[in-house]
Amino acid sequence: MAESDIQPNFASEIRPDFRKQKRVALMALAVLAATLGGISVLIDESPSADRVVTIAGALLALSLVLTWVYYDSAEHHYRIGILLGICIILVGGIGLPVYLFKTRGLRGFISLGLVLLFGCGLGLITCVSGYAVYYVWKMCVR
Repeated sequence: MAESDIQPNFASEIRPDFRKQKRVALMALAVLAATLGGISVLIDESPSADRVVTIAGALLALSLVLTWVYYDSAEHHYRIGILLGICIILVGGIGLPVYLFKTRGLRGFISLGLVLLFGCGLGLITCVSGYAVYYVWKMCVR
């Protein structure tokens, strides 16, 4: 057995498609926003259940954001340090912009604007799904 048989052939290795995985994480965030909007209408009368759903939804959203950051850092060949990782987890409003500026430079402003636009879209999805569930629920209960 020759040594060349043991060494991997880097030219033929398949590079994972990080963009597809990032899109899946973003779509999952949108589905989560729609689900939380509908659930919040159905449990509106129970404040303790609303708190549980809010906390669970926030943890799921945080895990999906971290998934997106992980695949984005792999795509940009950037290693996230411990301090930045903790900052992204605990204070996402500061950690995510810092990450975007470190990986993209001045283009981080554009990326940050897109993140804010996406966040507004998620809020809109949550509101629309909440109103839709409210009116459908109101029609069925009558």
